[in-house]
Amino acid sequence: MVWRELCPASQGPRVKSGLSASRKPNSAIELLAQRPEPSAILVTDEVLTLPENRAVWKAVLEYVRRGGTAVIMGHFPSFVRPNHLKPFFSQAGLNWESGSYQRTTLALNPAAVSVANAEKLPQRYSQKAVFVKNVAPGDMWYKTDDDSVVQSMVFPATKVNIAGETAVALAKVGTGKLGYVGDVNAEEVTRRLFINTSPFVSVSASTILRPTSPFRLPFQDKHPDSGE
Repeated sequence: MVWRELCPASQGPRVKSGLSASRKPNSAIELLAQRPEPSAILVTDEVLTLPENRAVWKAVLEYVRRGGTAVIMGHFPSFVRPNHLKPFFSQAGLNWESGSYQRTTLALNPAAVSVANAEKLPQRYSQKAVFVKNVAPGDMWYKTDDDSVVQSMVFPATKVNIAGETAVALAKVGTGKLGYVGDVNAEEVTRRLFINTSPFVSVSASTILRPTSPFRLPFQDKHPDSGE
């Protein structure tokens, strides 16, 4: 269950009780049409990038444009094909596409995060993630800086401060927000990002668009290994 990945055990039952989950296109669209609308949508799987689920992604974007919040996260970055990201995000009017895949330390971006939210989050944290590129500076909650290097048991500690790349983004789409979290290991800070900050997402009353199958392996040839 996604809520177990996001939330500490002590908060599990409280968070779980407010979640609605969908595995099929028709039921997902029905959930999105309900009133009151969900406080947020968590897209935890790559299936919305596939042509047969285009209607669901369209419904999600309509929800966002009228003021909702949707976040792409969970299993999504591990399973999505890199060449599917650009057309997927372009439907939201964003130029985001597949960037680096690596573990490095990112720094909190004060230009994107309110003072209230910044107080709840660490200034820096390490995560292994699939980054997206072509992200506006003001849409990056965390970004690399001059101290960011590849953290790997395989590759040398080269600098990776790449302009326009991030693993944690939140952009305005219409009157709502569309977020992306590329963390593939469910780091503790990522959990805190979801539980404690606004407007990123409040998982206590959300609709989850979950994986169609819980037992799958990521595409092994998608990215080179960059360590744990």
